[in-house]
Amino acid sequence: MGIQWSGQFYKWTVHAVLPFGLSASSYFFCKMVRPIVAYLRQQGLKTGSYVDDYLLSTTADVIDMQIATFNALGILINLETSQLNPSTNIEFIW
Repeated sequence: MGIQWSGQFYKWTVHAVLPFGLSASSYFFCKMVRPIVAYLRQQGLKTGSYVDDYLLSTTADVIDMQIATFNALGILINLETSQLNPSTNIEFIW
């Protein structure tokens, strides 16, 4: 992907990142992670996703397995903004 501006061509070169300014990026990202969510559900885990946000099953062993699955596939988890401790009150957009 690239753009031309003022006679200069600029090309997107960041690897493994979608340009979320592009309106179709969210759609493609959701299509790419759908098989991952399906795999986690086949493992018996309750999993929900909305674009790049996930609601996952919450026991220590299960959380470790889910994080390992995402990491093995090259999907990095922002641990600073993640809620990894079980809670009965959490805000999640469906």
